[in-house]
Amino acid sequence: MRKSFYLVFLLVTWINTISASAQIYLTEVNVSKAGSLEKELGNRPDTIVALKINGNINETDISLLRRMSGFGEYDVPKNLRLLDLSDANILPDHVISSTMFGYCWCLTYLILPKNTTRIESI
Repeated sequence: MRKSFYLVFLLVTWINTISASAQIYLTEVNVSKAGSLEKELGNRPDTIVALKINGNINETDISLLRRMSGFGEYDVPKNLRLLDLSDANILPDHVISSTMFGYCWCLTYLILPKNTTRIESI
């Protein structure tokens, strides 16, 4: 009886540990000035798994997001899996390229900005 209780206790503890480590925390950042996303994220861009961006972003910021989600760096661990741009403004003209997040092998979920005017095919 005591042995089975101990085994159940270990199993429950193990399951709780696994589920706690599998949680994804959303990092939300307010970008005050286009081009300043890297500064806003500080020294943690490669540790972020889920990111929501509010504010204005430009090519410099998009380039950082691509690197964070694995573009062109197969041997470097990247973690960005979920990117929510719903409240972001892509400057200068709210246009998204069809290849903007192409080959970002880590990115599995992308929410486009609400104010996107068109998606250009390249």
